[in-house]
Amino acid sequence: MQFHFFLQGSAENLFAFELIHSKSWHEFARSWEDLHQDTFMADEGKYRFRRYSEFSLDTVNKQITTLDHVPYRQTKKYNYLNGDIDRLYSPMKEEIQTNEAFRQVLLTCADVIFQLQDSEEWLVQVFQNRIIASNESLGKPTPEGVHRDGVDFVLSLMIKYQNISGGESSVYAEDGTSLKAKITLIEPGDFILLDDALMKHSVEPIFCINPNEEGYRDVLIAMFTKRMRTSNLAI
Repeated sequence: MQFHFFLQGSAENLFAFELIHSKSWHEFARSWEDLHQDTFMADEGKYRFRRYSEFSLDTVNKQITTLDHVPYRQTKKYNYLNGDIDRLYSPMKEEIQTNEAFRQVLLTCADVIFQLQDSEEWLVQVFQNRIIASNESLGKPTPEGVHRDGVDFVLSLMIKYQNISGGESSVYAEDGTSLKAKITLIEPGDFILLDDALMKHSVEPIFCINPNEEGYRDVLIAMFTKRMRTSNLAI
């Protein structure tokens, strides 16, 4: 029998209670105001804005190293819509890469998944995502539908849920049809952490509530993949 791991809850269930009330969290959250439009959408959607960076996380020394900036690439196996192309996004800002709240989020998740897979070092691929919705159009957090990302573990962390409805997350067994949970991340710090190797997931579209204002869903996505130990250098 396969063990399907996932956690979901609010900030205080996984992180320190004071995390989302800290100065570093507010600086972290404000950085979502400076993301760039995703120009790689095969559906020609204009609703996604993002930044992307990669890190090496050393679970033994509790160190996080910023890796060289590279394009993000998935195969069609994992993303039929936008797979098999190199997608070069703007990197996360340097002050956000070293932000204390951001680092605490990654290290806390690493502590959890270390209990399941005792890797000493992880490749962590991180997206800052903003999905927008307006009176004219909805926003699609996962336009590829039910999917895996092709990594070991995935964190979805809510930053801000503004003037929208929808955005319900669904978590499935590996077959993509056996539903395990439905969760709507709404409050800052709400999260889902799941085993991407054995589970699939999706997020429903979002809709604007007040037609006179833009609605948006700001989320941090952090994808963890085991890697061979290479260095003890840290940011």
